[in-house]
Amino acid sequence: MVSWINDDSVDNIQKLDYLKDSVTEALSDVINLTSKLTNTKKTLPDKLPNNPMELSFWIGAHLGGPVAEEQQRLLEERNTYTRLQREYEMLDHTRKQLAARTALKETFPDTQEN
Repeated sequence: MVSWINDDSVDNIQKLDYLKDSVTEALSDVINLTSKLTNTKKTLPDKLPNNPMELSFWIGAHLGGPVAEEQQRLLEERNTYTRLQREYEMLDHTRKQLAARTALKETFPDTQEN
């Protein structure tokens, strides 16, 4: 049986909204850089959650691959701000890696990536 556990209350709504916007921007950058790097068209869904808690769970639910353990920790986290902060850190790290790979690809276009 699955039971719903509410998140802890948030003290600073403005700070949470700012973080939500930062996470959304980082997610968009990751999608755009991935598209550029792979020469494919990838886009975010039109109905991406705008509510910070819903967005944090949406991102947590869509992680996979090598971050499966982190995915479980995120989904178990009861603080929306903490969950979004960790997701931002992961997305920002990925964004920096993809930006570097994209810059290399654009600098050395004849080099094939393995």
